[in-house]
Amino acid sequence: MLIKEFLRRYNLNPESIVLCLFAAFSFFSIAGTQIALGLAFLIYLARHFRAKSISGQKCGLELLLAGLFIWALLSSAFSVRPAESFIHLKHLLLIATIYLLADQTRSKQSIRIFVGVWLASAAIISLVGLLRYLAQDTLKVMATQSTTMTWAAMLVPATTVSFVLLFALPASSKIKSLLAIAAVLQLIALFYSFVRGAYLGFFAGVGFVLLLRKPKLIFALIAAAALAIWLAPESLQTRFLSIFDLNSATTQVRLIQWRHAFEMIQSHPIFGFGWVDLGALHREMIPADPAMPTIIARDVFYIGHFHSNIIMWMMIWGLPGLVLMLVFFARITQLEWQAFRSHPDPSFEAALALGCLGSLAGYFVTGLFDWTFGDAETVTILWITVGLALRDSADGTQ
Repeated sequence: MLIKEFLRRYNLNPESIVLCLFAAFSFFSIAGTQIALGLAFLIYLARHFRAKSISGQKCGLELLLAGLFIWALLSSAFSVRPAESFIHLKHLLLIATIYLLADQTRSKQSIRIFVGVWLASAAIISLVGLLRYLAQDTLKVMATQSTTMTWAAMLVPATTVSFVLLFALPASSKIKSLLAIAAVLQLIALFYSFVRGAYLGFFAGVGFVLLLRKPKLIFALIAAAALAIWLAPESLQTRFLSIFDLNSATTQVRLIQWRHAFEMIQSHPIFGFGWVDLGALHREMIPADPAMPTIIARDVFYIGHFHSNIIMWMMIWGLPGLVLMLVFFARITQLEWQAFRSHPDPSFEAALALGCLGSLAGYFVTGLFDWTFGDAETVTILWITVGLALRDSADGTQ
């Protein structure tokens, strides 16, 4: 009886329950995330099939998505290894997450429950990662992920949304104390991931929101960042300041790879090489410099990607594919800004749309320095924020 009363009170149907599982799994289990996502789609399709009507939510991305899918298929057909490239295109199917969430979180209640579960999951997994780090079980906070880069790229959007909600919601909001706890846990976990691109992504996301809403506070953000670095433990200070050290080994790896990428793409400028592991191709096309330190050469030539979304879009889909992706993200930015403007401000919906807009900027900046678009875990988090921002609410506002 208690369970039935709870489900009735919060109007929880099978779709919303599975979506909550999807939100909860998204930060710690890719298997759980994709199973829950698959179930959500099956339930959605079953309901519409029974109603003899499958009417999907339109988000304003359809034309660009069609062009992107067509170009991805063409580039795979002309790939150096077509079969491998076609298989990797399965990652693009995760874009459907945008449409599922845009359709299934239309009511005020459903959006609040989903976001609450999603941010709570991020905070709890951040705490788990921090406890493992304090217990010296890991050298850096990576939560339940296999690498710190993946974890940090996943955490940037959630941390950005948490902070924007915290400061954009009215002072009377009952959830601000919980948001403060979640935001602090996420930010500390993000810092102790020691991922410099994620540092830049978080500050870029929050900074972008301030530029749009309160540009004078940019100086306060810079001052806060400087104070945080000054007060931080030596390990964090060293990592922060290494952002500006072009001679750092990991920075050198990226600079060398990017230079090689521009040399390689000259032979395949239109369709690129396809979505394939580029390690062997890299070693074949660019002779290794014998004078290059072993620790740098290993990462330069034996990692199958080039540590940047922009560089990788160019490599796998050619220059037209890169332009398509940049236009696609520009269009999402435009639509998310329109979504924010369509809600009364201040309100939860307006603050969420603004947070999602900041998280998009943060994800994009983080992806300048790593191949985050190639990770199902990180790109799923991105599509969650886009779907939440582009939803049509039950009262007719976006």
